[in-house]
Amino acid sequence: MDEQPLRVMADANIIIAGVFKPRWFFEFFLATCRFELAPDPSREEVQANITLVRDVTDVPVALSALKARVDYLVTNDKDFHDDDTKAALEKDDVRVMLVGTLLAEVMGWASKDLEAIRHREWSDLLPFPYPESR
Repeated sequence: MDEQPLRVMADANIIIAGVFKPRWFFEFFLATCRFELAPDPSREEVQANITLVRDVTDVPVALSALKARVDYLVTNDKDFHDDDTKAALEKDDVRVMLVGTLLAEVMGWASKDLEAIRHREWSDLLPFPYPESR
């Protein structure tokens, strides 16, 4: 029996955080994943679901995750981790997770592996120090 690949949606705050701090798997993730653009909800859909997330500006993200039928929405946004929002999304099989939680619980990373990259900086990945700013 073929196992279906996980469908993971990374919120923009996760991608942006990966640019500033190379803590997680972003380069590998972006290089190896099959990218799919999530559908935008209509204004009417947003209005009809205005209470889905505490912050109304996050409603389109939640609806996109639902429409794309993702398994996991990975985000650091505290409004998505609200109990009511998580419960509403989980009714449609979308689980909200932090990156570390996804890596540990879903991908099977060990605590020591997570801790090894927790404080990693870009300079740790380079064979030479950053050039001095001019």
